[in-house]
Amino acid sequence: MLNPMQSTHWQALPGCRLFQTTDLAFARDEISRVMQPHTLRFQGIGASPSSHMNFLRLSGMGIGTIAFGRADIDVPPLQDYHLVIFCLTGSAIVHSGNIDLTIDPRSGIVCSPDLALRASFSADCEQFLLRIDRLRLAKFNGARRARLSPRIDLCSPRSQPLLMTLRSLAADPATVQLIRDNARVAEDYEQLLLRLLFSAQEEDPMGLSDTIRPRSLRRAIEFIHDHIAEDITLAKIAAVADVPERTLQDAFQHFEDATPMGYLRDLRLKQARTQLMADRGDRSVTEIAVGLGINHLGRFAKTYAERFGECPSQTLRRRC
Repeated sequence: MLNPMQSTHWQALPGCRLFQTTDLAFARDEISRVMQPHTLRFQGIGASPSSHMNFLRLSGMGIGTIAFGRADIDVPPLQDYHLVIFCLTGSAIVHSGNIDLTIDPRSGIVCSPDLALRASFSADCEQFLLRIDRLRLAKFNGARRARLSPRIDLCSPRSQPLLMTLRSLAADPATVQLIRDNARVAEDYEQLLLRLLFSAQEEDPMGLSDTIRPRSLRRAIEFIHDHIAEDITLAKIAAVADVPERTLQDAFQHFEDATPMGYLRDLRLKQARTQLMADRGDRSVTEIAVGLGINHLGRFAKTYAERFGECPSQTLRRRC
């Protein structure tokens, strides 16, 4: 069988090389600049192998490849982005959420925001990465409840248009340069790649209907809305829903494209904006945030600004 991700098809991406090194700590730090802080452990004995990373940033998406030899990686819950991982060569065993999957040149995985990621890579593994900002995917979805399945069959006929487009993009230095120079072209490629990524997915991958929500999910969402200002934990939500935590995680991921705690954080953020915009100036940002169960005010202000394009205090001042 032909390798659908044969690395010779990606010769333009080395023109986007971020680093090449034999220092594993340096490789970890450089990867963290593009992704997020994580733990990277080399499995071999003696000198570290040569590592490299290529990365092309579009607008709300990034395309890249990474190789660092036989190593283990532990990534805390993903910070507001989805991560699609294939292999150009070699293989990896990946754990994300409740999914354990071996990926290679014939299969890939989609890791979702708010879920941790652990993986072990073979010595000859070169990963292909597609990093999609949560807000970019939400903008693409609009009012739909479409979600990405955690598994991608790269040998499926449904996947071939996506792979052909990715190979065509990454094989042509002129296209890569055009994407770097022209924001409109980058956005057009993003739209196309997202459309093809969804087309590559198996329909209704979990065997669940998007129109009939489980009663346990409805109970969980009602509980979150009614107790938004309280110290809510995943265990509390699962107890109210009367299902195991893993079952609850699966239902939220399918219907809400979020974890239960991610749903709670997003709800608090939306409620905070609603209250800030409606307030007549008799409450401070801190009072509004604490009243919604938000205790990490610095993190709240940063996330709020990223989401709405202004600080909470700016929203409040506009209403005073």
